[in-house]
Amino acid sequence: MSFELQRLMQLVESAQNHGAKATAIFVDEYTGLDAEVSRGRIVKQEVEGARMLVRVFLDGGRQGQAEGHPKQAAAHIEKALRTADAATGDPLLGPVGRLPMVTRGLGIDDRRYPSLSVADRVDVIVSAERGARGVDRNVQTRGFRYSDRRIRRMFVSSSDVVAEEWSTDFHAEGKVTVADVTINEKIASRSFASISSLPFGAVLAKRVLALQGPAIQLDGPTRVMMPPRVTGALFARLAKALQVDMITSGKSMFAAAHAAKVPAFDTRIHLIDDAGAPGGARTYSFDQQGVPPIAMALLLEGVPKGQYVDLRTARELDRRPSGHWWGGKIRASNLMLRSGTRSMSALLSEHSQTPTLMLDHAVGLEKLNLATGDFVCTGSGFLRLGNDRTEGVVRNVRLSGNILEVLRQLVDVASDTDRVGHVDAPGLLLDGIVVRG
Repeated sequence: MSFELQRLMQLVESAQNHGAKATAIFVDEYTGLDAEVSRGRIVKQEVEGARMLVRVFLDGGRQGQAEGHPKQAAAHIEKALRTADAATGDPLLGPVGRLPMVTRGLGIDDRRYPSLSVADRVDVIVSAERGARGVDRNVQTRGFRYSDRRIRRMFVSSSDVVAEEWSTDFHAEGKVTVADVTINEKIASRSFASISSLPFGAVLAKRVLALQGPAIQLDGPTRVMMPPRVTGALFARLAKALQVDMITSGKSMFAAAHAAKVPAFDTRIHLIDDAGAPGGARTYSFDQQGVPPIAMALLLEGVPKGQYVDLRTARELDRRPSGHWWGGKIRASNLMLRSGTRSMSALLSEHSQTPTLMLDHAVGLEKLNLATGDFVCTGSGFLRLGNDRTEGVVRNVRLSGNILEVLRQLVDVASDTDRVGHVDAPGLLLDGIVVRG
């Protein structure tokens, strides 16, 4: 990683000398390792890469951009200038001005990364896959992968914004199958110690084995307990409907509730987006537009409040941009859903007269309709009557409903929480879901 901030500032000056009225340059560089293991066979590759995004602005808000490897920086600037020269003007376009930025204390850079050996890092996934196979001879493993990255991000603009940030990302995943049940698990961390200490392969195999045996059939409305891993996937999807343009255009399921300032969900639902959370999977100090992110209450007592706003829309609405612009679109950062006061076990015991599907996992929530709230997914788990009595195993059933109606029929929020990717989520006890299969 050799590109320097001083060089970026020189490129901004060069663009200005060639006619740009304003210029912004974003660069990220990384080194890392990718590894995959299958039945003891290891494939690994050390990787590195870099990307530059150049945006220039001419008179009248004409914008041009180009991206590619930083080695071709001069060519990127030339292309961006040509594109801007032929563009239609938009007075709302232009780089962000200087805003307060926090770059320290975020806990996203594992300083020990340079001292980690390739063998240490590969052993994470080798041990996970071996652990899964060691649980039972019927366990089949696939797609056990590990990756890590040490990333350096830089942003420089003609508005005197100069920012730099270092971070590390560690990811591991694996898929385990026994008979007709398959579970895929993904884990992520900012520190190697955290990801290397989780025996997720063995845990995954035990979850699949627990779902074996004669299955019982369900057909109709069923009370459902979503564990944190399912709640996390659900709210990762729901956050996409909280963009200001989707709400104002009526394309979001939250549009009506936002306009009327009434709850879209039960008032116990409280969702925060905080890109400054220490050690978060999506913690950062500035986005690709050079905007420092702000913490927002997206749902306050069930009412849609804050929305994600890009730089141009913020100027149109005379608001501060939220700082969530990545890859040419809005992306949520760390999501935090408020937890309850009683555990999932306690809630099952309190509602022991009602049969409850205790989900292990669900697949397909990422396809939930953001405009209507309708969803269909498949899942497996256990039908419980109270916390101590299991009526039977439920495998690969179809769950459907409308999430607006389901989360208005929230029975309770559990105190059990877990970090699922970029979402801190509790368990949820819900009515209003139809289960068939």
